[in-house]
Amino acid sequence: MKSSLKYLSCVVVLLISSESTSFAEDALPTMDDIKERIKQTESLIQNLQVSEKSVRRQRDYRGGDETYEMKRQCEWTVSADGKRHYIASGESLRYLQNGASTSPFKTELAFDGTFARSLRYLGSDLTRIISGQIADYPTRHSMLPTEFTVLWGSETLLEIIAKRSFSVVEKDEHQGRTVFVIENEPVERDGKFWTRRIYFDMERGTQVKTAYANKKSLEADWNEYAIWSGLDHQEITPGVWLPLKYRKYSFNFKDDGSPKEFVDGYIGTYSNWKVNVNLPNDKFTLKYPENIRVNDQRKGGNGKLLSKEETQELNAPVK
Repeated sequence: MKSSLKYLSCVVVLLISSESTSFAEDALPTMDDIKERIKQTESLIQNLQVSEKSVRRQRDYRGGDETYEMKRQCEWTVSADGKRHYIASGESLRYLQNGASTSPFKTELAFDGTFARSLRYLGSDLTRIISGQIADYPTRHSMLPTEFTVLWGSETLLEIIAKRSFSVVEKDEHQGRTVFVIENEPVERDGKFWTRRIYFDMERGTQVKTAYANKKSLEADWNEYAIWSGLDHQEITPGVWLPLKYRKYSFNFKDDGSPKEFVDGYIGTYSNWKVNVNLPNDKFTLKYPENIRVNDQRKGGNGKLLSKEETQELNAPVK
């Protein structure tokens, strides 16, 4: 059995290698070529684990010129079908009447595809859990690592490009490598045109940059107002290339033509990538400790505190 799996893996990698050499000339790949390449990479990933460290920079959203820095770290486990677990800690920003300040935080979250369960720790004692929450959708405190793969978050890259009319518009370069820019047909809204631009490395089979952009007319250049990109990719397992660094920035472009303004961003590193490890069955669920009150943020929950019996029911193993 093991030899058969090893043989199959080699066949997949060989197919990927031969496919990636088809676009060495000036001709652009078609969207069907891109889709097939995405499917090849998807087939190699069932789950990912990684350690993340980052610095978030955030401008005062109330209109001030001050920019705040917050150090953060996170331990991620994510599955190809959108489930996730993380433990995040570091600094968060609190806005006060006369300014803002950073304060320590720690939180744990598990999303099983149905509900997101989370625990919050006391800022002055990060070993002490003070509350829990259950919600329909997971929150996060840093960059979801699957957004630097073909998996993305709640949707895969394949699902995203199937929703609108995307096309391969040009060849570009990212960290000295040839990439192809996939762009959806511009949408006109609020007097501007809007699009998403995805930079795809055909040889490695993964996106390396994503940008949201707008412009005043179809003849104008795009203003990329939200950008995130993976850097220093390594082949973690045959056929799966993942970044060791990343950057995320967002900007504000004013209509008067003045220089763009920084809004917020992350600079981060990923380490200890693991692909397709065996995970315990309950990795994406979370049990609430006794005597912890749980806030219900699900649709219809209206933020009520669950009773002890309701919390115990959430802790019960799924039959």
